[in-house]
Amino acid sequence: MAINSIKFLQLSDVHLDRPMFGGTLGLATEKAEILRQELKAALAKAITLAVEEAVDIILIAGDLFEEENLVADTIPFLHDLFRRVSIPVVIAPGNEDFYSAASHYSNNISFARFGDVWPENVHIFRKHEFSTLILKDFDGLVISGIAHATEPSEQRLLTTKLTGTSANVHIGIMHGSLDDNLPPGKILTQPFSNQEVFKQPFDYLALGHYHESSSLIDERGLIRAAYSGSLCPFELDVKGPFGLQIGTVEKGGVRKGELSHFQMDDRRIIGTHVDVTGLSRNYHVENAIQKEFEVKQVKQNDIVLVELTGSFPTGSRIQLSDA
Repeated sequence: MAINSIKFLQLSDVHLDRPMFGGTLGLATEKAEILRQELKAALAKAITLAVEEAVDIILIAGDLFEEENLVADTIPFLHDLFRRVSIPVVIAPGNEDFYSAASHYSNNISFARFGDVWPENVHIFRKHEFSTLILKDFDGLVISGIAHATEPSEQRLLTTKLTGTSANVHIGIMHGSLDDNLPPGKILTQPFSNQEVFKQPFDYLALGHYHESSSLIDERGLIRAAYSGSLCPFELDVKGPFGLQIGTVEKGGVRKGELSHFQMDDRRIIGTHVDVTGLSRNYHVENAIQKEFEVKQVKQNDIVLVELTGSFPTGSRIQLSDA
């Protein structure tokens, strides 16, 4: 019997193995490793949620990991994680986990390095143009997706309407940049507009690349595309919300009440300033910082970047309580 709706879990931009010890955060190596492992734990939690919520498919819209920073245990971890479930996992590689013949989405590379290939329930788009996926036992469902190449592309992939597909439910999946919404410092790649999405045959387009969640809603009030945002926070300048989305798509789109956001990690990454002008003792500075933490309602697992302004005694070492 042909299906008329699909329940999906969507996530993207996990960025497994992203270096956390450089950049603005400048985490110590051991803390960066803790954060790296927590990203893996959050992904495992997401897959468990997919089972608990009885979703039909899992959509991963790119940047699952960072190809150029991969640690040796990450691909085997993903193989084992996805193999634990029978749910189809559909992946559209992004600019950080791009597909090439030499990348780890290649079964040849995966087998050569780890003696294993991607599980049968994992479906990876490996062409650098839109192609179509038909899943066994999902009569009436068509999924169209594209793999990101090694380098970012400014080619507008959605200007031409996709043809040759007839479906009860048509889902698209890609990693790209919505016009006029590019965050500062973000790479422009595979750009598109709202109207270009709306003219496509997709009932719903799962998007990755932007780290804050947002939706594209058509004139009927139906959600036609959405970014789920980063699975977890790992940047100072991104406000969130972070996590994943679970929704039900039917012919025409996703009803507003049928797309829900789930938080996988309640940590926040916060930047703040503290003026230490006139403070002559270390403990005065420490107290000023603690008061700012109270104002910001900082929790113990939050990461806070504190910028001090003014001056305080040379050689001072600031020590804050863990409480």
